[in-house]
Amino acid sequence: MTQPKEYSSVPIAIGIASVILVSAASGWFLFKGDASAHAGGGDDVAPLQLANLTNPSVTAVGHYDIDADLRKARLAADADLIATPPRRNALYYYARVLKADSEHRLAIAETAAVLARSSQMVNDYLAVDNYEDAYVLAARVSAHRFEHPLVDSIRKALTDYAAELLVQAREFAEAGDDIQATAVLSNLEQLSGLSTEFVSAARKSVDEIQQARTEAQQNKLEEEQLAADKEVSDWALKVRDAINSGRLITPEGDSARDYLAAQDTPAETKKQLTEELVVALVSASRQSLESGDLANAESYLGFANDLGADAIAIPGGDSESLTALLESVESELIVAEETRILGLSDFAQVNTVPAKYPYRAQRRDISGWVDVLFTVTTSGETTNIEVIRADPENFFDGSAIRAVQKWTFQPREYRGQLINQRTAARLVFELE
Repeated sequence: MTQPKEYSSVPIAIGIASVILVSAASGWFLFKGDASAHAGGGDDVAPLQLANLTNPSVTAVGHYDIDADLRKARLAADADLIATPPRRNALYYYARVLKADSEHRLAIAETAAVLARSSQMVNDYLAVDNYEDAYVLAARVSAHRFEHPLVDSIRKALTDYAAELLVQAREFAEAGDDIQATAVLSNLEQLSGLSTEFVSAARKSVDEIQQARTEAQQNKLEEEQLAADKEVSDWALKVRDAINSGRLITPEGDSARDYLAAQDTPAETKKQLTEELVVALVSASRQSLESGDLANAESYLGFANDLGADAIAIPGGDSESLTALLESVESELIVAEETRILGLSDFAQVNTVPAKYPYRAQRRDISGWVDVLFTVTTSGETTNIEVIRADPENFFDGSAIRAVQKWTFQPREYRGQLINQRTAARLVFELE
């Protein structure tokens, strides 16, 4: 028999499935009521039993030398050969003597002493969690048909330790630490004396926990995905509702522009919504332009440009791209701006030629004024000059037109390009 060796014990955790150690048919350990425990979940675990060890039974003997076996038993005991090796250990020889004479007082007394030593050895093994050697020694005692408390001790210790290992394996599995759960199960499987049914039931118990955890994680992921899909659906619905209701860029916080900016994912959905909003913005820009609302037309078009309208094609297979529509709106905006009449102060004058006082008006001591409307061209010159009002009429018109023809200005720039711009001026004629 080897000396006790130290095994690391495993911490106890949660409850364990019902564990009952039962004996094998050959009369081995009986693991009954006190070995029961219940695991979380209520599943019954297959019975636990100590497996039979190959051990020579003591055969019936006829006439033989009892004293010779007693001497052999004492020599084996003195040499600490209590239960090993097979057929040459103290328990074996004492069993032979008692088989021949069950009332042999000396053999009974010496056997009791050897069993006491065995019990102490078992306790020493258990004290350092050396269940392997404790089990072997207890199994040898039981094999020789000796009834002794150490058999119950090792039965309970092995039952408790197996229960602790199963409890810890289940705890690790529930915590998601499958590596540790597998390691503990491996320790459990290496225990001597556990039935294959119990080991299989223990592994199945842990597998069921892992499967339940995996299913729970999958359900959680599916729920999260459903919630994310609903959030995207609600977002898209808000954007489209604002578009269909004409709330493209106003009011603040409740417009398609604001809802679209509130979320960036999923990218494909945002791309689709952006295209829908751009189409609506260009359409609204054209409608505003047709109704003469240049401010809104420009505002819609500007935001469409910010959204990248030049790279978006019209949905539905229309051959005309949004770029073409944008260019059309842009041209109409420019035309509308060119026809708008600005004040002279909106221009930077380069050269101003004073009007000549007409001789006829000067001779008659007549003063007055002339309002002229003209176009400042992209080169800064004046054209399309016309008199719209004068007081008095037909006295100063010609002089005013000739003066304006000589004026030059810095050309007007609008939306990044030079344009022809209409403006008006009043020329006043007064005698000094």
